[in-house]
Amino acid sequence: MHERWQIRPDIRKLAAEAQRGGPLVVAAAAGKGGVGTSLVLANLGLFFAQIGRRVLLIDLARGGGNLHAMVGHAARRQGPETEADDVELEARIEETAIANLAIVPARPADRRRAPGLGWRIWLQETVARLQPRFDAFLFDCGAWPRREAFDLFVHAAAPVVVCAPEPTAVESTLGFLREATNRFLAHEPDRGTFAREVLAATNQAPPTPAELLERVADRDEEAARALFRHVQTFVPGLVMNQVRVRGDFDLGPAVESVARRILGIPLRFLAAIETDDAIWKSVRSGRPLLVEAPSSKPAREIERIARWILLPDAAPRPGAPRLREPGHDANLYEILEVERGASEEEIRRAFRRAKDLYSGQHVATRGHVSPAEQRRALVRAEEAYETLVDPNLRRPYDRTLSEAEDAEPAAPAGARGEGPVHAAALAASGRRPQLDEGTEYTGALLRELRRQHGMERDDVAAVTRIGTAYLRAIEEEDFDALPEEVFLKGCLRQIARVLGLPERNVADTFLRRYRAGRRRQARRP
Repeated sequence: MHERWQIRPDIRKLAAEAQRGGPLVVAAAAGKGGVGTSLVLANLGLFFAQIGRRVLLIDLARGGGNLHAMVGHAARRQGPETEADDVELEARIEETAIANLAIVPARPADRRRAPGLGWRIWLQETVARLQPRFDAFLFDCGAWPRREAFDLFVHAAAPVVVCAPEPTAVESTLGFLREATNRFLAHEPDRGTFAREVLAATNQAPPTPAELLERVADRDEEAARALFRHVQTFVPGLVMNQVRVRGDFDLGPAVESVARRILGIPLRFLAAIETDDAIWKSVRSGRPLLVEAPSSKPAREIERIARWILLPDAAPRPGAPRLREPGHDANLYEILEVERGASEEEIRRAFRRAKDLYSGQHVATRGHVSPAEQRRALVRAEEAYETLVDPNLRRPYDRTLSEAEDAEPAAPAGARGEGPVHAAALAASGRRPQLDEGTEYTGALLRELRRQHGMERDDVAAVTRIGTAYLRAIEEEDFDALPEEVFLKGCLRQIARVLGLPERNVADTFLRRYRAGRRRQARRP
């Protein structure tokens, strides 16, 4: 039997608190094989076993996984009676040499079909049936799992995705999370029908979760709001494994930012596990990392992941990226991912990170963020930087933002003449914007006003004869996709007429943003 891993005093309190909770259900997956999913899950299992949880590891990796080897267990050969498709999970449970830890090894050719009850109910019933024996269930779903393991990942209380800091792994991971989030939205019991209809109507590549919610909002805003609230309950944690250099450590937060702000995936970055000889030695010796090298840096990162699982309501890190919401723009602080009280140096560093992230060459954006989306993100970051780094612009903006969030509905935003009403401040309030002569008509504001009139883009196009592609480009401020200024001015006046807005103000304020955006693009090498 392995020697007992010594629990530090600061872990004992966490262990005592964890015992009062219900069963833990953790599912780990990856977008690509060979990134260390089994290593992470096996050591999480050991951690929970050592703090007193009765742990069951379940290997669902297709083609035969090696989770058992990561805990030093020699899986017994399965006979014909356990190879049958309908065999109960209990018949395949094997005790390991580690106290409080059992395992269900993978079968060489797992042909399990989805049960008639569906995998969500199967998971609930399996946990309920085995709960007298176990109170922590850890599923190794493998790399881009088949359907049943995919659904287990989506419905687990603590889904964890493991990635490596290289382009193909990051691209595959974001693709996996994109599909998982869309599936989670489609499974929503009340409004999931809207998501399923949008996905079924898609002829090309499936939309990102953010695009999916925006298309639902075009049909039914209340349904989109309900689905947005629902998707925030699905919070997969990202573990970046096999990191070596500083850029690898920075990649995790960058992937989190792209996932949340651009793709609409509610991802949380958890830990970066450094490449270490201790990992290699633990695999070679068949001893878990937390036994072989409990004081190593990788072992400490495993503890961080375990804390997130045990304390899921812990506050996110300061300046964590805001999840993209249909019909709402992030404010300037959220665009740069800094706190309201950020110093000038913090703002400059945040802007450098944004420039690097949306430069067109970053690993985190490859394959999932179009060049046009990257340009828009960079333009917004430049706008945020130019405002927040200048105290003479930042103070009026802060006051406008506070008014939009805290003022009574009767008080018109921007009425104090302290600068134009910014779309991000209006979006932050979540209320119907109050319009006056100082209002800056951004693309996001025009989109919100169109929806408040109960109109879709097709409705506006039918009246104005403006193509829906131009309408989308105006609302998304995709300046490269817009016509020449003289034609754009006419389009803006027609849109204002349909929405009952002051034509001159709409055209003038939007064209100022258009010119500023084009100037920024021209200065860019």
